[in-house]
Amino acid sequence: MSQTTSAHYRATGALPAPSRRWWTLTTVALAQLMVVLDSIVVNIALPSAQADLGFSNGDRQWLGGYLTENFDWRWTLYINVVIAIIAIVGALLFVTHVPRVGPRPKLDIPGTLLVSGGLFGLVFGFSNAETDGWD
Repeated sequence: MSQTTSAHYRATGALPAPSRRWWTLTTVALAQLMVVLDSIVVNIALPSAQADLGFSNGDRQWLGGYLTENFDWRWTLYINVVIAIIAIVGALLFVTHVPRVGPRPKLDIPGTLLVSGGLFGLVFGFSNAETDGWD
């Protein structure tokens, strides 16, 4: 620790924020970038490559079709199990436990209720938009 950090710790009793917060911010930013890139690939690059290679939409979806024809449509959802296992192994390897210093922060109950209600309203509204007359 530097002298400034040591003096801050002695004065306040709080450790400085860990440097991994920048890795977290970078990961979240890259995840948001992947959402944009995914829409570009699906809407622009994939149809162009599909037309160049002479594939139809049915040819492109052979795995899902194979699973639903020979098994059940629920089998297409089991890919999430593989992704969850990879995520759990990654978390066990790379996420370290940081002991809490000081009192536990309080939960913002009104904010949690407002955000939950707002997200419910958005999902409910978009889900029922077509059937309830939003054309």
